[in-house]
Amino acid sequence: MPQLLLYLFVIGPVLVQAQQMDLAPVNHAFNGVVVFKTDKHEQLVMDFIDERGRYRQDIVLPEHLDAISIHFSPEENAIVLPCRTEQVHCISKEIFKLDVIRSTSRSTLPVPVDDPEGTQAIALFRNLINEAASHVASTLDETATPSGRMKSR
Repeated sequence: MPQLLLYLFVIGPVLVQAQQMDLAPVNHAFNGVVVFKTDKHEQLVMDFIDERGRYRQDIVLPEHLDAISIHFSPEENAIVLPCRTEQVHCISKEIFKLDVIRSTSRSTLPVPVDDPEGTQAIALFRNLINEAASHVASTLDETATPSGRMKSR
């Protein structure tokens, strides 16, 4: 019993913290215009904020985004985060004033003030997505194989 308590209160939280993404660099880059966090399902939650408060929220599993295809769109003056080809409509976009939730294949983020073409922000997102994909791959490698307890006849 003491070992279980040790795990629950000491080791367990350390393991959970080790798996969380480091969002401090992207939060710093966007300086409160977009706030990044993760939910209990390890999804990336992006809150878009203006002078009246939060107006939009996009949610996506980061490994479903295409790190290579992230780009700056001069026409939109925005950074585009596209879904991977095999994960069409991977982003859930909630627009609060319209009271609507839509599935979409891309998210557009305003460029940070001190990064006019989003070069640094794009590099941060690519790193974040690649780390998330590596975490998922390592988790899949650690998944136990089915035991031979139930034998087929």
